[in-house]
Amino acid sequence: AEEFWTIENFLSHYIVPFGTLVDCIVFDKGHCYKWYDPFTWTLLPLVYAIVSVAIALTTRIPIGNNKDGPFPYFFLNVDKYGFVGVLQYCLGLAVAFLIGSYILFVFKNGFKTKERL
Repeated sequence: AEEFWTIENFLSHYIVPFGTLVDCIVFDKGHCYKWYDPFTWTLLPLVYAIVSVAIALTTRIPIGNNKDGPFPYFFLNVDKYGFVGVLQYCLGLAVAFLIGSYILFVFKNGFKTKERL
């Protein structure tokens, strides 16, 4: 990925997530999610972040013309922000993702009493 605004980048970061959300809203059955599902949905991006940082730190292979070098996203740049800064970015994104996930959860499942969970 020599340039940032490529068709691959646009599809991966805009079209696929939007399509996934639309698919979920339109085609998933209502009341099909468990209360803990938003946590499992959040795990994959967190694992991706951990693996990406580990690979970047061990290989140091730059990603095209990426100004952040081997890190795929600016907020994963340990050299620039340190481990604490990267952790803060990741936790902030995880919280935002969880909030969005629970909004989707409530939209698809409705409000339930404790007995119905």
